[in-house]
Amino acid sequence: MTEKTKKKDYRLIVIIVLVVIFAVFALPEIAITIEANSAATKEQAQSLIAGYDGQDGSTISLKSVCRDLILLKKQHITPDQISNVEGDVVVYEVNVPLEDGGEWTTLFDVKKSWNNMIYYHTVDDGGEATIRLNPWGTVTIY
Repeated sequence: MTEKTKKKDYRLIVIIVLVVIFAVFALPEIAITIEANSAATKEQAQSLIAGYDGQDGSTISLKSVCRDLILLKKQHITPDQISNVEGDVVVYEVNVPLEDGGEWTTLFDVKKSWNNMIYYHTVDDGGEATIRLNPWGTVTIY
């Protein structure tokens, strides 16, 4: 191999690595941002915020609720209402009707880390769990 061929090979490897990093980290973020800015998502977020009767007088950011709704939607979770706000984390309530006429209530909050890992924290009568969804698709429950 000549020196020019080696340089071309290294450039090709660098380009492939950059494309993979862009595909794994940047594209999902762009898709979430676009969907979070849709009219339907904003309307649902405004409805949830309007229905929240926070006792502590805290304000809820429309932008963060829109982002949370999209991240919850990825797991097919549609919140019924906002349960409470803990700092900058919004906790959502989901009620599932049971066959005996009762309801199963689950509380969800969702966080996204700097490296695109999504954490879903759930609390219900059965206990609590955290589900971590990695950008490449693997899931960890703890």
